[in-house]
Amino acid sequence: MTYILISSDLESKALAHNLRVQLEHEGFSAWESVEGKSILGDIVALAEDALRLSSVVVMVGANLDANQLALMKEAETLHKPIYRMRTANELEKVVAELQKALPQLPGQSTLLPRPLEMFELNRLEHHTRRFSLFSPLMVIILLIGLVALALLLFPMVRSALSSGNSVATPTENGLIVVTDEITPEAELSTVDPLPTVATDVPSLTPLPTEVVTEAAALATSSSTPTPEPNTATPRPPTPTRTSTSSHDAVPQIGSTALPVGYSNLRWRPVDKLVNGLDMVFVPAGCFTITSSEVCVESFWISQTEITNEQYAACVAEDVCTPPSTQISRTRTGYFDDPEFADFPVINISWTQADEYSTWAGGSLPTDVQWRYAAQGSSNWFYPWGVESPTSALLNYNGLVGDTSRVGDYTRGRSWIGAFDMAGNVWEWTDTATTATERIVCGGSWNSFAGLVRSDYQATNPQDEGNYYTGFRVILPAYAAQG
Repeated sequence: MTYILISSDLESKALAHNLRVQLEHEGFSAWESVEGKSILGDIVALAEDALRLSSVVVMVGANLDANQLALMKEAETLHKPIYRMRTANELEKVVAELQKALPQLPGQSTLLPRPLEMFELNRLEHHTRRFSLFSPLMVIILLIGLVALALLLFPMVRSALSSGNSVATPTENGLIVVTDEITPEAELSTVDPLPTVATDVPSLTPLPTEVVTEAAALATSSSTPTPEPNTATPRPPTPTRTSTSSHDAVPQIGSTALPVGYSNLRWRPVDKLVNGLDMVFVPAGCFTITSSEVCVESFWISQTEITNEQYAACVAEDVCTPPSTQISRTRTGYFDDPEFADFPVINISWTQADEYSTWAGGSLPTDVQWRYAAQGSSNWFYPWGVESPTSALLNYNGLVGDTSRVGDYTRGRSWIGAFDMAGNVWEWTDTATTATERIVCGGSWNSFAGLVRSDYQATNPQDEGNYYTGFRVILPAYAAQG
């Protein structure tokens, strides 16, 4: 496919954005590079990374800044065609020149999905480029270290295998013969016991088999086929979490908080219909934020992002106001279209989300509550664990190009049983950073991998809704009692 890299500075980024929109209407796929930051795939790439995969470069602006000059020099080294657009009056001329020089796709009725929207690009201002640290030199050093470690451990492991498991057996003539045979009893006795789960940790039943140990969970995950993603089938429990689920039993209130480092795999998700919403229980627990231990009380959180259908029920009662627009990024009908009833509601401001939460008998989660529900006491990078994001786990990176049905990505379910806590839509929290802005978490369908980490936060103007932001509701722990 033909990719066009459009480079601009902050003063000319609006002009560059208009050029990209026009090019996409003509069937091209374009990326933007603003102040040297280019979005490409799953990483915040250096300008030369995006440049290497592009077909041509368009430099936008009357005067080029230092980043643009460096990019143009690199483009010349790679023999990339370079075009200039100094003012808005040259837009049609540049588009016509590109149409003559490059093949393009047939005209599209909707804009092509993009690696990242300008809306998402603005979130990268304070995001570090940790991926750039992995230079070839770092990889070589890492490989040398792994080889040295293997050479150091191999003699120790071989010695342990040859001597640690030997069994002395008497023979008929009285001699003692040492063998490596291990009886089942001896084998079981060598296994270190797992930490005992406290009896006052919330659980559905007192049966010891209901809590899945880490060893059992790992064995299950390695032997059980992985469910296919992106299906609208009923949401099965994740193999590494639990064997069953219940809508009847309610966890104990006031239980001991899960300590920092407690394995998320040992928690058995609990879901229940509360106030008409499918909720999952978040046990009291502690985790770390920037090296500090933070603890939260137990609460319930909606299993999915609030859907169009759920929000419409509040609108029908004249408590909530409709979204600012009925459409989504690529759909001319969305909020009022029954086909998308179980898709996340979008174009909702923080005020509207707060009104719905109050109507539902709850509130929006704070940023700390949201992070704990996503990370747990294990401080996972992502709701499902530490595995890097893929299209099988979540809707992100513009791969789908719009929102997805809630709960479709069963493999990306969080440790508490909540769906889509990474990707699909950003989620409003109750935490304010200024008098006019609130924190959003989780990333959206158009966010790259760095933005869907559970510890990443961004801000939105609280009075504005958009294609990328929705919300979920929390209820107090006692809401399901009785």
